[in-house]
Amino acid sequence: MLKLPHTKSCFVCGLHNPQGLKLDLETDGQIVRAKFVLRAEHVGFRETIHGGIISTVLDEAMVWAVGVRTKRFAYCAELNVRFLQPARPHDEFMVIA
Repeated sequence: MLKLPHTKSCFVCGLHNPQGLKLDLETDGQIVRAKFVLRAEHVGFRETIHGGIISTVLDEAMVWAVGVRTKRFAYCAELNVRFLQPARPHDEFMVIA
């Protein structure tokens, strides 16, 4: 797997954003993935990670997957998410796009 570059100020992958998630995204040329652990400050209600944070991670991985496959930068125009169960702080997750 090849590590993808970090954007300095990006909330998801930026290493210089003190509030950011600092995800290390990687690719094999077909998929993009990252392991990550969300913290207590990402909780929305009752020890449940805010859905907007999870959606942001999904958005980032999908946009990178498009870029890896097409060699062109992209933006997410629309995103619909249906959550099946709560995500808890300090659990390890993996996003794959």
